[in-house]
Amino acid sequence: MSKEAYLESLSNGVRTVTFTKVDGTERVMEATIQPSILKEIYGDEAVALQRNQDTLTVFDTEKKDWRSIRVSSIKTLV
Repeated sequence: MSKEAYLESLSNGVRTVTFTKVDGTERVMEATIQPSILKEIYGDEAVALQRNQDTLTVFDTEKKDWRSIRVSSIKTLV
């Protein structure tokens, strides 16, 4: 999938992302960039800035914090 396809999916709800971390371990994360969810947490100023073409900046709904994922490390996004 392209970065744009991942962003579209993440903007429509919480998704389960499986990816390989930089240290080689596998991670499964519940993530989103859906504006209505972010607005509930951060108010009107919530936005997921995508600063790098090679990474996704997402909100980890379990840890309640922002995370970056290398696009090339994503195994599945459902």
